[in-house]
Amino acid sequence: MFKRAQIEMIGLVVVVIILVIGLLLYVKFSVLRDEVKQDTASENAYVINLMNGIFNLKLCEKDKIKVDEAIIKCFNEEQVCGEEACNYVKTELKTIIAGIGIKKYKNYSIWVTKGDNNRTIMNECKTGILAHTTIVASDKEHYTAYFRSC
Repeated sequence: MFKRAQIEMIGLVVVVIILVIGLLLYVKFSVLRDEVKQDTASENAYVINLMNGIFNLKLCEKDKIKVDEAIIKCFNEEQVCGEEACNYVKTELKTIIAGIGIKKYKNYSIWVTKGDNNRTIMNECKTGILAHTTIVASDKEHYTAYFRSC
């Protein structure tokens, strides 16, 4: 009778050990995992907000022109702050982006279209998260500005 009790106790200990090992494996692989989840909705919102924030900044103290207006001037090959608009906007955008100190994204592409015409301002990304907005110029013309980050 004592032998049977000892065998049952050993069986119970083995079952408890298996349960503890299973619990440890569960904790290791499901609770403590270091999986990076990419939430595309939050990434898109981030890029859209970044684009809107940058496009609403004012450039050139004498003209007080916003970035989106300067992009339209670039498309139309006009001048901004006494310089060629595309070069000025490109330089200012690089300064603004560097000043923000964003480490998540390192490269950006910005271009504007109107109908079939396309004008590239910065072309550093081939793929990545794309956002776009419609800019209405003072003459009621509609332009589509694209902002891609990678």
